[in-house]
Amino acid sequence: MYIHLVKNNLLPNTLFSVLLFFFISITSYGLNVGERAPDFSVVDQHGKTIHLNQYQGKVVLVEFWASWCGYCKLLNEELIDIYKAYHPQGFEIISISLDTKPEDWKNAIQKDLLNWPLHAIDTKGWNSTLVPLYGVDGLPSTFLIDENGILVGIDLFEDQINKKLQYLYYNQVRMYPTDAVTKVYLTAEVKYEIYTDKGILKLKGKAKEIDISSLAEGKYVIKYDGKTEYFYRKRYTVSPPSFYPTRVDDKITLSREADYYIYNVQGKLMLKGHGLTIDMSHQPAGVYYLSTEGVVHTVYKK
Repeated sequence: MYIHLVKNNLLPNTLFSVLLFFFISITSYGLNVGERAPDFSVVDQHGKTIHLNQYQGKVVLVEFWASWCGYCKLLNEELIDIYKAYHPQGFEIISISLDTKPEDWKNAIQKDLLNWPLHAIDTKGWNSTLVPLYGVDGLPSTFLIDENGILVGIDLFEDQINKKLQYLYYNQVRMYPTDAVTKVYLTAEVKYEIYTDKGILKLKGKAKEIDISSLAEGKYVIKYDGKTEYFYRKRYTVSPPSFYPTRVDDKITLSREADYYIYNVQGKLMLKGHGLTIDMSHQPAGVYYLSTEGVVHTVYKK
């Protein structure tokens, strides 16, 4: 990506290249990695309102830019490929222009072939309320937000964005299911600790598959790979529903109505609900884990 310098890009390209070699960033931010990203509302090019919080559950890159910013143009060229690579996994880019003339903004989107749909503008420019909200004092300015709404990167280079997205979508360890009867699963063998909701350590070890049958019913906290999450140990008086088929084209049918959760092979929750059928038609082909009443089964989407 590109270094933050000033509120308008007046430095010659040669001087910029020299500075880029020596520095990573010289901008001081009001936000920090690990904090929750502030919610905001902006209006897109079609007059519809975009709320950041409506993309909870997705990884989002919030980009501040302007049509007059030469370094923004270079960044956007990189984001075209990044969006193409990761959007099928659910990645979104919200680009917020600080242009004061909407026609300049719209022309830049069209001319530079910016192929993601979430473009917005605040014609107040640097007087936008979003500028102090995100601590923006240079362009381009970007904020990478994970599925839980937490900032995981600020002004990363494009290779760093790729590495972060690779980790978030493919390499991070996840736990499933959140409602379990006898076992919970991790997507990689890592050390873990399980506590009651009152902080009493009950289990610890290193595994991908954790036997929780000795735990009493209730809510538990699990710590692993730097994460802290929770699950519920449950008991059911009847057997979990059966289902068919295991190799599915469009839908899974349960033997009776029940709560269900569908996780992908990376342990990410893709679908949840209650009913007799599960619509898999919009999911890409691959292996999935179906959890019904705390029991996990493997299914394959053709």
